[in-house]
Amino acid sequence: MFALGNIVPKKTIDYLIRNSANPTNCQFAEEKARFALPGGMITTKLICGTYPNWAEAVPKNVQPFLKIERRKLVAALKRINSFRNGYLQVGTAITMDEDSIALSSGSSTEHKFCESVPATVLTADAEEFGINSKFLQSTCKAFADCDTLTLSRAERGDPSKQKYFTGEPINVTGDNSDLQVTIMPMRV
Repeated sequence: MFALGNIVPKKTIDYLIRNSANPTNCQFAEEKARFALPGGMITTKLICGTYPNWAEAVPKNVQPFLKIERRKLVAALKRINSFRNGYLQVGTAITMDEDSIALSSGSSTEHKFCESVPATVLTADAEEFGINSKFLQSTCKAFADCDTLTLSRAERGDPSKQKYFTGEPINVTGDNSDLQVTIMPMRV
């Protein structure tokens, strides 16, 4: 039985995915969920409250602005994140050029890490935007079967009267997947 509106904790979902667990039965009560697995059972407390309306957060009528090879992006993000050991900052600035993007992180010139990645920039008026590099790295893992990722955003208002990426959600899609991931940009 599947019940809409129940929020299962992330740790439970991660366990089911990591172990390729395919529940033979799922039961939802008011505060608990039970997943029957071959050789065992998992019972978890549900998160109280209502799940936000995700359909409102996903942009509609999106326009692609960047295409990039997933493997090259993953390699660059791994290098950027490996230099961060000991630093709490996870924000990465992405600056688009005609045929590449520059990833940079760090708040001072002394601790600034930069990486350039070939990419196809699909818009002429693109500027710098910030993104949580760990979220982007996790998103890339979700598209493991894809060679190319496309980043898109919704057009809201007159772009000449506002800075590009003023908090607009970014949609990420892959060339061989129906999956769509939405990431919020951040100030870096």
